[in-house]
Amino acid sequence: MDREADLNADLDTRVRQRLLALNAAIRHNWTIDAPVKRSLVAYDHR
Repeated sequence: MDREADLNADLDTRVRQRLLALNAAIRHNWTIDAPVKRSLVAYDHR
């Protein structure tokens, strides 16, 4: 693989990880039946 393909694979992995984390946060909010859903901004750990 060339460098560009490696970078694209890395980017794809990072995007998928963030989407999975976002999905987990939303699911957690609904699973615990929180009366006030937490802000998803707290899940952005950059």
